[in-house]
Amino acid sequence: MNPRQWAQVKRVFAMASGLDPSQRAAYLQRACPDAEVRHEVESLLAQLGKSDSFLGLYSSIGDSTISHFEVHHRIGEGGMAIVYEALDRGLERRVALKVLQPLVMARPGAKARLLQEARLASALNHPNIVTIYEVGEENGVCFIAMEYLSGETLNRILGSRRLPLEEALAYALPMAEALAAAHTRGIVHGDLKPANVMVTQGGQVKLLDFGLARALTISDPSATVRADFGTKAYMAPELLNGSRRQSDSLTEIFSFGLIFHELLSGRHAFGRGGRDELVEAILTRSPETLPNGVPAPLVGIVRRCLERDRARRYSSMHAILKDLSRWRPLAMPSAPPPRAIRSRALQPKAGPDQPIDAEGIEELIRNITYGHRANASQTLREVESLLTHATPAVQQKGAAALKDLLLTVPESGVTGAIRDTRKAILALVRTIIHNKFSDCFEKNDLEHLDLYQMDFSEADLRRFSFAQSFLVQSSFRASRLVEASFAGAFIRNVDFAGADLADADFTDADWFNALGLTQEQLGRARRDSLRECPADEPGMHIHLSARYEFPFDSWSTQVRRQLEGAWKEYLRPGGLKDAVLKWHRGSSRKGQRR
Repeated sequence: MNPRQWAQVKRVFAMASGLDPSQRAAYLQRACPDAEVRHEVESLLAQLGKSDSFLGLYSSIGDSTISHFEVHHRIGEGGMAIVYEALDRGLERRVALKVLQPLVMARPGAKARLLQEARLASALNHPNIVTIYEVGEENGVCFIAMEYLSGETLNRILGSRRLPLEEALAYALPMAEALAAAHTRGIVHGDLKPANVMVTQGGQVKLLDFGLARALTISDPSATVRADFGTKAYMAPELLNGSRRQSDSLTEIFSFGLIFHELLSGRHAFGRGGRDELVEAILTRSPETLPNGVPAPLVGIVRRCLERDRARRYSSMHAILKDLSRWRPLAMPSAPPPRAIRSRALQPKAGPDQPIDAEGIEELIRNITYGHRANASQTLREVESLLTHATPAVQQKGAAALKDLLLTVPESGVTGAIRDTRKAILALVRTIIHNKFSDCFEKNDLEHLDLYQMDFSEADLRRFSFAQSFLVQSSFRASRLVEASFAGAFIRNVDFAGADLADADFTDADWFNALGLTQEQLGRARRDSLRECPADEPGMHIHLSARYEFPFDSWSTQVRRQLEGAWKEYLRPGGLKDAVLKWHRGSSRKGQRR
């Protein structure tokens, strides 16, 4: 099953799970001409019917305990799992508790395979691999308890800067040692990328999520290309060419080469394009040349790691480590801790009486990192102050640089702190462009993005596309959304009060979980794109849980009250549910007459 099929599975399952079981077969027949997709959805629906704990993962989190772990706040989230800080009540120690996403875990055999692979990974005992304390399952919740680390991941440390040689080696050597030790035990990481390399506050390099992606890949063939946004950018070409090859030590050597190249150059080995452009480059082009200051033997190591032909790569991580170890005397004794790295941040070149130029403002914005909310907030305030007195041309450059930062989604997922920074970035961009998004953004720039709680109120967004974006709790109050697209978007608790939705496209979007919609307003949208609303409140709950993978009672009181208020209005006799049904029937009769 390819990634497009898997995306269709999730969309169709979300809709089918909200239907009465007697209606599902007919719906699947219409919605799934692809037999493989239909079979997968039927399998998931069967799991839903068999077990009340299909979504029990998040119910358990809501109880604040899993097994003997006291669950505290969320510290990370990705496509496969959510990570919480937790307390092991038996040993009185802080742990990171990873719980797996329910839609993935619903796949037949996935839990058993994951537990087996995670237990193998837990046998690794290496100072540069995060320690797994316990792997288990309780009430349908599959969890992994591991060492709690305080620090920063390598992608946040790197940004777009080139590291000094001694610092690059201080990161690369421990990574190579950890991978060599794992490969000796027959274990591959499976998702090696900068976001899975942690540098602790003590300067120790640790590889995260060992074996997790590999386990999910085996039970879910689509995971080789689906695991997390950005993962493809660190894959070997043989994993990207449709051959369905699994990760192994040679694909991992290629991934290591990509990271080492980035440490030495400050940029991806195949350029700065988007994900699709990088995939195309990995498959068809040679890696970019390393900077002149990199010693020739290290250039040779990187080139050999990045050979497109597997047979021409290093045969093992041990062989790489042998060549790399000759440079150990030049490396720092340990990696610099994140605080020391942060202290090197560039300062703006402008003084109080000297307006900043475009290069200076772009340089300042490039050094905003999502991992440091306080520093990012301070830098954004500096940027706002400097742009207030800048020329229109510099303001335009600043808005473009901020837009690029907003459109860059961290590979490690979007946490609450990162979302706060992104909201502040959007607010500043809106101020600079005076809410005229077409002055800065392309019409499709805002597709496939996490735009949680973003404020687009009173903005001119005519013909903009938010297709497949996560728009939960965002605001479009009084915005101009003529011919805008929300196809496949997640729009729970999105405020559309007073927005102009003329000819807007809501294909596969859950308009009935939005707020502030009126019959007059929605009637101006593309009526043929509107889904039928679930028949009653229980149906709303089922659809909501399947679509968002959280039970209703896990959300805040405010969110629940807003939804209940909207549902009451939409489901009442003569409300939007009835209006949409009436529109659909009218359209069907017109089609029959023709």
